[in-house]
Amino acid sequence: MRKICFMLLLLGLVLAVAPVAAQGPDYHLDRYTVAGGSGPLSGGDYSQGGTTGQAEANPTALGSAGYSLQAGFWAAFGRGGPMTLYLPVITKEYNTAPDLIITNLTATTNRINLTLRNQGNGPVTDAFWVDVYVDPAETPTINQPWPTIAPAGAAWGVTAIIPAGGTLDLSTGGDYYIPQYSSDSFPADANVYGYVDLVNFSTRYGNVWESHEGNNVFGPALSAGGGEVTTIEPGDPPPVRGDLPVRAE
Repeated sequence: MRKICFMLLLLGLVLAVAPVAAQGPDYHLDRYTVAGGSGPLSGGDYSQGGTTGQAEANPTALGSAGYSLQAGFWAAFGRGGPMTLYLPVITKEYNTAPDLIITNLTATTNRINLTLRNQGNGPVTDAFWVDVYVDPAETPTINQPWPTIAPAGAAWGVTAIIPAGGTLDLSTGGDYYIPQYSSDSFPADANVYGYVDLVNFSTRYGNVWESHEGNNVFGPALSAGGGEVTTIEPGDPPPVRGDLPVRAE
């Protein structure tokens, strides 16, 4: 008898919530979770899939090598309609996010060239900083602009949208180069590091949320002599973007 009373009470709670969510001409019913455990409810032309006792887990996926682990019963809902799920839910290529790396870096006493690649499965849409460190005192880490640990370096404020699989070439004097934040020349025979998506002092991952945050540093490479000295002339100012973080706390 107690069990029957409890089930009737639970059913009453679910039915009491549903009409509130279903108000309006389109009869839109948002997802809800109610403590307990439940299956589908139906009547007439309408049905409701109830999930009770669901842990309201952080929906951020953990992933590697194209696979992601997603918490919560609703993780795969909406891909072709409702489906039966069993925890943990493992999906392939479920998490869509960029992943910035440096694939190449060369430096002389008067020029630096590097190539960025977005090896993730989502585009880069946020602006970000790229720093190159020449002869740094330590391996650079997040939120460590080159002047804090190196006698020379260069900086780029990238505002380009980089699609999944896309690349971007950077050089001293080229697009997105900021001479005000860069050295006039660079020592030879020194270790050189690069860091992509370096600065955002309000986070510990930079300004671009990526699927992998541990591969943003490149190096060390070795700088070479520059031969004939050339003067680096500043190019056109880079496009102004409000989401390019400040470089100092």
